[in-house]
Amino acid sequence: MKLTRKTKKLANNLFRNDLSERWQLLNLKYIEQLETRYADWVKRDDTGIDAAEISQLQFMLFQVSEQNQAISRLKKNYQKFTRNYLKSIDEIERQQHILNFSADLGANSKTLKGDNKAFSRWFGRDALVERFQAKLFEQQRCLGFYLDRLGSLCKHILIKQKVAEQTWKRLGIEDVIRPLLAFEGDERVRVETFKCLSRAVGALPSGLHNTLVSDTTVQYIYRSALERNQDIWIQCEAISLLKVLSKSSLKIVLEKRINSAQQGDDLFVRRHAVRVISEFQQQMPELQSLLKKLMDDPGASVRQLVPEALLKSDLNLLQSTLKHLLTKDESSAVRASALLVVPALYDLKKSGSKERFLLMKSLLVNCFEAEGDEFVLKVALKTIVDCLPLFNENDLLSWCDVMQHQCEMLHSKNTSLAIRRMAAQTLEWCWLYQNKVAYILYDDLNKKLKG
Repeated sequence: MKLTRKTKKLANNLFRNDLSERWQLLNLKYIEQLETRYADWVKRDDTGIDAAEISQLQFMLFQVSEQNQAISRLKKNYQKFTRNYLKSIDEIERQQHILNFSADLGANSKTLKGDNKAFSRWFGRDALVERFQAKLFEQQRCLGFYLDRLGSLCKHILIKQKVAEQTWKRLGIEDVIRPLLAFEGDERVRVETFKCLSRAVGALPSGLHNTLVSDTTVQYIYRSALERNQDIWIQCEAISLLKVLSKSSLKIVLEKRINSAQQGDDLFVRRHAVRVISEFQQQMPELQSLLKKLMDDPGASVRQLVPEALLKSDLNLLQSTLKHLLTKDESSAVRASALLVVPALYDLKKSGSKERFLLMKSLLVNCFEAEGDEFVLKVALKTIVDCLPLFNENDLLSWCDVMQHQCEMLHSKNTSLAIRRMAAQTLEWCWLYQNKVAYILYDDLNKKLKG
């Protein structure tokens, strides 16, 4: 049945959904290919928008399955060609096998004639293998893009479906995606498969995750999250999937990855683990204990993420861990990252706002008393200024009273000219925010310069 103009426009929009303009240009060939194929797709009689979306999802599942089969056929043809070539008894038979495989790769009659003539010059098995590898790479890249589009469609469509469970089962979404989790070839296809499944499962109602996704799939994802010989991004995506599939498995995986840190690229997985803990610690308070263990992580880039994750933790853990990172961590980058979260501590709407304000002051004071690194001191002075617009009148006076004293000490005693200059500038900012008349003039002038 012919697509209506409305459903055709919807289909084209969905194929481009969530893609930046540059990414659309980069993959324009695949997008136009999908749009052309979808125009020829056999659709149901119902022309409603919902039916068109389901039809497109079904179409995308078919395209992913077909592309995977095409790659399998391509690999089998190559294996067949290699066997036949090695069994050949003379050059004529070898050339015939080369021409046969060239035809399998898509060569037309004109190209085959050219290949046949080129035997005497340059054409042979090595050239054909290069042609095969180029086609395999192109098809795998296409499959990765199709998986990305399938994930986007699942996220867009399933979240709106009142009968998401029936749609998931009827279309066999997991049955199409699951075999690709173990795809043999370009690792990027597997990464896109994990991402696709994550977006699809994430679009389902929360109570259906455990019932719709098979135990076999969950177990494979669990093993992938723990296998260090897997591609790093597959390990990260597997951990992300466990967020929605199995909270108990997620906790086990996070504990194992954090407690057995290794050198090299493993730090990317631990950084991802910190982000997951930050996101889920309020739903799973037992994860907060892992943040304390992360203080001793061998990777400074991992410890740098801990301060931001602590913002959602309880006050006692926040206070002890943040103070440790700020005063005792050997990395100046980690100490600076602990300072950068100080402004986020000030929130009058949260419980314990008074204690948080006192913590902010004590952290800065501790830093100025113990810190000798010029970079960290600059970040501390910047933090003082960043906090000034946040405070109410009473807290502003209290803050400036403490911080002005610290700045005066730096201005008079620090050996670095850059630090003394920045301390003087910080004192000026404190004066400006306390002087209402001066601040009004500053604000008006600032608006005129920007406007």
